[in-house]
Amino acid sequence: MYPPKVLHEPPLLRTLTQTAVQAHQRCPHWLWSRMAFNCVCRIGTHSRMPMLVKRIGFVRRCCTNMHVLPTDSVCGSDACDDERACMQKYLLSILVFRSARIGWAQRTRRASLSSPVLHLCWLCLFALLSSAAQKKTPGNMLAEFGFQNGQHTYSVDSWQRGDGLPGQTVNAVVESPDGYLWVGTDSGLARFDGTRFRNFTRANTPAIADDNIRHLLVARDGSIWIGTDGGGVVKYSSGNFRSYISRSIPGSAFVLGLYESPDRVIWVSTDAGLFRVQDDHLVLANQELGVPAVSSTEATKDRSAVDAVLEDRSGRIWIGGSQLFASIQGHAREFVLDPKDSRTHIRALLESHDGSIWAGTIEGLFCLPPGALEFIRINGPRGTIRTLYEDQSGDLWAGSITDGVYIIRDRKVARLAETKTHIDNTVLSISGDSEHSIWVGTRKGLTRLSASSMRVLQFPANADSDFGTISMDAGGDLWAPSSELFHVHGDNVTRRRIAGVRGSLIRGVYHARDHSMWIGTNGSGLYHVTSIGTVHYDTSQGLVNNYIRCVTEARDGSIWIGTDGGMSHLSHDVFRSFKESNGLTFNSIRSIVEDRSGDIWIGTDHGLSHMRSGAFLSDTATLALAQAKVWSILEDSEGMWFGTAGAGLYWYSAGNVTRFGTAEGLVSDTIYCILQDNRGRLWLSSPYAVMLMDRDELTHEPTSAHSLISVRTFTANRASGIAQLYGGTQPSGVLLHGDGAAFPATHGVWSIQPDQDAKPAIAHLHIDSVAVDGKTVVPEGFLRLPARNGRVEISYELVSLHPQDRWRFRYKLDGFDPDWILAKPDQRIATYTNVPPGHYVFHVELWGGGRDSSKVAAALGVFKERSVYDTVWFRTVGILALAGLLVLAYYTRLNRLHKHFQIVVAERTRIAQEMHDTVLQGCASVSALLHAASSGDVEDTESRLHMIQYASTQLRATMDEARQTIMDLRTDKQQGVALISVLEDMTRRSTREHGVETSLLVEGEVLSLGPRAAHSLAMSVREAIFNAILHARPQSIKVTLRFLPTILEIVIADDGLGFHPQAVQPQDHFGIQGMRERISGFGGQLQIQSALGAGTVVRITLPLTGVLTKL
Repeated sequence: MYPPKVLHEPPLLRTLTQTAVQAHQRCPHWLWSRMAFNCVCRIGTHSRMPMLVKRIGFVRRCCTNMHVLPTDSVCGSDACDDERACMQKYLLSILVFRSARIGWAQRTRRASLSSPVLHLCWLCLFALLSSAAQKKTPGNMLAEFGFQNGQHTYSVDSWQRGDGLPGQTVNAVVESPDGYLWVGTDSGLARFDGTRFRNFTRANTPAIADDNIRHLLVARDGSIWIGTDGGGVVKYSSGNFRSYISRSIPGSAFVLGLYESPDRVIWVSTDAGLFRVQDDHLVLANQELGVPAVSSTEATKDRSAVDAVLEDRSGRIWIGGSQLFASIQGHAREFVLDPKDSRTHIRALLESHDGSIWAGTIEGLFCLPPGALEFIRINGPRGTIRTLYEDQSGDLWAGSITDGVYIIRDRKVARLAETKTHIDNTVLSISGDSEHSIWVGTRKGLTRLSASSMRVLQFPANADSDFGTISMDAGGDLWAPSSELFHVHGDNVTRRRIAGVRGSLIRGVYHARDHSMWIGTNGSGLYHVTSIGTVHYDTSQGLVNNYIRCVTEARDGSIWIGTDGGMSHLSHDVFRSFKESNGLTFNSIRSIVEDRSGDIWIGTDHGLSHMRSGAFLSDTATLALAQAKVWSILEDSEGMWFGTAGAGLYWYSAGNVTRFGTAEGLVSDTIYCILQDNRGRLWLSSPYAVMLMDRDELTHEPTSAHSLISVRTFTANRASGIAQLYGGTQPSGVLLHGDGAAFPATHGVWSIQPDQDAKPAIAHLHIDSVAVDGKTVVPEGFLRLPARNGRVEISYELVSLHPQDRWRFRYKLDGFDPDWILAKPDQRIATYTNVPPGHYVFHVELWGGGRDSSKVAAALGVFKERSVYDTVWFRTVGILALAGLLVLAYYTRLNRLHKHFQIVVAERTRIAQEMHDTVLQGCASVSALLHAASSGDVEDTESRLHMIQYASTQLRATMDEARQTIMDLRTDKQQGVALISVLEDMTRRSTREHGVETSLLVEGEVLSLGPRAAHSLAMSVREAIFNAILHARPQSIKVTLRFLPTILEIVIADDGLGFHPQAVQPQDHFGIQGMRERISGFGGQLQIQSALGAGTVVRITLPLTGVLTKL
């Protein structure tokens, strides 16, 4: 239904009509809104309204109050917060309807003003009652607190047990002076640095006797006081936990509240009453404050419990439990909150900035204004108010056990519905931090509300698709295709259907300069929507492909269309298509841009194309991005920007190409969209974040590890569940009026206004822990590494309760790293291996988001010990030892060579001896026999033959001995010989062959000699006998072998010519020399006694032990 057209419409009527229409369009399902709208329409049928003009201000105010209502106020839906107000408006709408009927019936041809005046009066009354009802509705003030139409300007982040909390139910939250957030849960205590939780439970902290942490308090000295449910009070200070408990009073271990007074007294509320900490123990304080004493009887047990305590500015101490007392100088006065209801058990107390005392009870919220004598009930909050908190702007936050969070400003109440804020309705604690965020503990975990520059405009359910684009029309409204087409006006997201485009899945909407729309579809071609109708283009009209990815309007008004299978140019309803066969780099088109000179730049899934006047060019940019997926293109005043999928950001200017990636500070190497706002800043969208940076910093300042790109990062909050942005089809982002931008995402649109971000407090960066070869050590300002260390892991921690997604880290080990190392976005550990011995300093700095990084840094001294072998004295000793070893090796080698030479000489001597004793002697015998046979002294032929025959025998024997000698030389073991038998055979042969009587005499006990000893003795005896026969011409030779107790003696005596031993030259008589060498080898002696004409005695003596050891 629409208001009828009026020929003469007064300004007031126009304003009134527009206001009613807006109210009806915003809330068309409200019955009272519809009736008011009808009433305005009836008024609009009259053309004469002089009486109404006088009341224009009043009517406009009434109408404004009528339609400025939030979505969670009275509307007949399940989210209604005030049934009484809903019924009022319903009855009022009936009255309005009846008045409309009466006015219509009284109308005549000359209509009077009674009917419209009556309608206006009812309308004004309706607006007044509506406004009065609004004041009672908690949800009506939500817009003033940063929540509008369900699209809050707060970023909501949530953590649960699966994120690291020790328990799911969060009972208490406080921030310590060092920036940590301490969280008390039903299963332990947690310390939160903004990213990670470190948990403290009975398992790792003996001082915590019970894991159910009920309350937390940060004292002025920085210590943390922890109240448990049965384990008393625990104090944490300087890294140590200490327990406080009064075991003498039953119930004192069950802590219900903690408070520190201005004079630094710690008050402990328990089931057994109120205690204060004095001299490291708990002292019961009920009596000194004048409140009822502790009783142990069951009937009075609940009455002695204290839930909350507070000391106001005047020095009064408020004690709340089943009763409320105010004590001053030991005298207590009881305050009755509601005389009609005795069930006003106090759960929370707070003094606000104006001096008001607020009391949260099991029956709602009460307030004692300054100077007042009685508490007043605050209408709106219902159920048990468990916690109270006043933020830095003076707003009061109240947490209810059943109704969630209430916000009170100037006694006006607003309720944050769970469906809009993702905060569970069972609120157990509310606290703020130094970065102006609000922390809410519920039975479903921990929630943070922080002022955010990014809002998520969510699409209705089941509106997701595999692609998404966004565009803005001339009026500033956004158009975002998904599975359906959505129109975004302000914060309102509505479905839109375009006539003539039904049944087609829309990929993108593109607004032309003539205010018409080009709509690209997923398989249905291209639509052109104008004021006179819709024109459809597909492959049948010449379009290269029906799957549209991007549309660009050229300066001459023609249209360039990028598709999955090529590019088309539409001019004057005539298509010209380009594919790989026409010179295009690749058929899969992602983006098209026309530059100032009229050239067309085409980004594809396999390179960049540059076209001028219909011809494709090759330049530095096309060569540099020949293999890249170019998904976005932007032209600025100095060059071209290209965003790729996986290869980073490229800048092309004056024939030079510069690349920027994660190594230079970008969050991602995949760039979906590139925008430049009127302040010269670049907006880059990536799969999970939007980056904002200064363009001049990229183009005019060199980037290195020392000077990284300052990137401000925007990501979705944890509670929204929207984490991924869209890309690959254009436009993937649009600049908003002002300094903001919007980007398509799964299930919605990211709307970012960067100047609305709260300025975060200075963060704390410190070294958290160090692991050396897998073992955790506590550095305490200095780290000493053992010499045999192989792997060092230094864990650093940023303590900042503001979202940390925008921050990055860089680190360097001075003396080891040549340059700074940029850490990955989620990296908090620096790892080093094979660090040489020496002194180092580890530096880590916070970087990103325009923050002064030099103010947020941490350092750790590192010293690695030297191994013993790496010290100076060890090296000196080592060098000396090595030199000694070289000298020793040299002399050892010389000795070895000397010994080898001796062995060689000995072996040669042995060979010479063997040759002399066998071959030469045998040859000499044969020669003597042959000489005798050939001489004239032997005339008998038979004798000659006999001598020749004997010579032949002797020659064979000599050959056999030579073979045996050769065999002995080829093996280390000589064949064993029996010395006595050898000597007997030798004497017989001598007698037979030479005719010299040779005898053998053996004396003593015969011992078995070794083969080498026996052989050497036999050869020596043979040499002596042979020398006697050859040189002395003896008649007889006597060989005596004596086995004495310690020695072996052999005597060879002949009666020959004799000689002078001193006249014998060794070089002329090798036989004697060989005999001496043989005997000396066994430690024996050779003696020769001879004289001319007196014969010769050769005496051989050997130590028996020496002979036996050679066996």
